[in-house]
Amino acid sequence: MRAFRVAVTILIASVIVACGNSDLLGTHHLAVGEGGVQTDSTTYHVTASDAWYAVTIQVSFKNPTREEVQIPSCHGAHPPVVEKLGSKGWVTVYSPVVLLCAGPPVRVAPGAEYSMSYGVIAGRLPNTLPRLDVDEIPGTYRLNWRV
Repeated sequence: MRAFRVAVTILIASVIVACGNSDLLGTHHLAVGEGGVQTDSTTYHVTASDAWYAVTIQVSFKNPTREEVQIPSCHGAHPPVVEKLGSKGWVTVYSPVVLLCAGPPVRVAPGAEYSMSYGVIAGRLPNTLPRLDVDEIPGTYRLNWRV
């Protein structure tokens, strides 16, 4: 069986995630409505402290293809980046810190589902990483998951 690489994208509305629209880019392209990625809610509210933003998103991926999908891992699947829609298009506003190790990939067989709890914890102060690089929280976001 050959390796299958795709990027999974879900749209988020106001950190605040609006799922149901998912898009696979790469070797195989899914039309809107074909499924793939889902979240447990259509909206999420970010908690803010003096130093941090935090939100937890339950994400599941159901492999709609006829090929095995492999999600890179290191002590768990690598999480997606968060992108925000602005006047110039989609911009990455949060890239999680991922350990520099390579574990066996999370394998998702055709028709199978993989779920994870995605905790986005981002610094608000200039000297903290990872950061949520936005001027204001409300807006349209998406998760871009390269698998």
